[in-house]
Amino acid sequence: MFLDNLIQYNMNKKDKNKENERIQMKMKNIIIKICLLSAILLVLNPIVAAEICECNSCEDCTKKLNDASCTEVYLSKN
Repeated sequence: MFLDNLIQYNMNKKDKNKENERIQMKMKNIIIKICLLSAILLVLNPIVAAEICECNSCEDCTKKLNDASCTEVYLSKN
C-alpha cells in the first residue's frame, strides 16, 4: 500500500513537472511573439506616421526642414 502510494505520488510529480515545462514554453513563445510584434510596430510607426510638410519660401522651408515632425518637405509655388 505504501509503495503504491509512493509510486502514484512520483507519477503525479512527474506529470506536474511536465505541465510546468509546457506552461513555461507557452509563456516563452508568447513573450517572443510580443517582442516581435513590438519590433514590427516600432519599424512601421515612422512609415505610417510620416508627415509631409509644404513650404513656399526659403525661410519657411528651413523651418520645416528643422522640424522633427516633418519627414518630407515639398516646396510649392504659393
